[in-house]
Amino acid sequence: MREQRSAELWWTRGAHVGASDFHFGGALRAAFGAATTYTFANACSASLYALGMATDMIEMGAADTVVVAGTDAITESAFGTLDRVQNETPEALRPFDVSHKGMLMGEGAVAVVVRRAGTGGPAPQARVRAVSMNCDAHHATAPDPAGIRAAVLEAHERAGVRAADIDLVMLHGSGTPRNDETEAAVLAEVFRGAGAGPLMTAIKSMTGHTLGGSGLLSLVMAVQAMRRGTVPPVLGLTEPIPEAAGLGLVRDGAAAAPVAMAQIDAFGFGGINAVAIVEAAR
Repeated sequence: MREQRSAELWWTRGAHVGASDFHFGGALRAAFGAATTYTFANACSASLYALGMATDMIEMGAADTVVVAGTDAITESAFGTLDRVQNETPEALRPFDVSHKGMLMGEGAVAVVVRRAGTGGPAPQARVRAVSMNCDAHHATAPDPAGIRAAVLEAHERAGVRAADIDLVMLHGSGTPRNDETEAAVLAEVFRGAGAGPLMTAIKSMTGHTLGGSGLLSLVMAVQAMRRGTVPPVLGLTEPIPEAAGLGLVRDGAAAAPVAMAQIDAFGFGGINAVAIVEAAR
């Protein structure tokens, strides 16, 4: 939501907010000495869009190291807006379960350091193979299967992998019926014929929907799964929706499994889609 909370505090409480305060660059420069800052407001895919730009900058030689971060405050106006687009107020966020009624907002921050290979420093935790992104603009809120399918397939193509190479999918899993049904149906098609298929989980069942930071948070959890050989479950999943039949959804506790290649999904309002492929460090 970028500077939305600052604007709210200025409008509702008379907080002093200068024009320069409406860009995160000033705060980051004051706190960390950051010389160059780019801010993305690409809905729920924002932090994966930022990751895509970071990898592009490194590939083009514009930078050797980029800090990528994602965070969103639970603003009053965002809460009210999202409340209006849901028919019911859920007691819990239950991705891919027949009891799902919608999303609950979460709040947090996440950051990673992306470096060109061979530039020194600490040992890498994982390797970014590819980031794909598109904006299908199909509908203001409803996801489009074609746009999501295109983002997933482009990520595989850019990464040079096949569906059978993916060990884990970190689902967008917002707990909204339309999104869950669409994501599940697309993935069932993409991974049909890919052997047993990957394990799949959705951490929003535990964290709530952290909005713009959610994609990068899922990526960090994928790296943790690689390091620990353990995939967290979809909390509260007891009866999967029909579209998810046959998918490797992790339920009833964490699953011990080696993870070498992971796919991270992030799909935002307006058809703003992003998919990342990460590989375990060797």
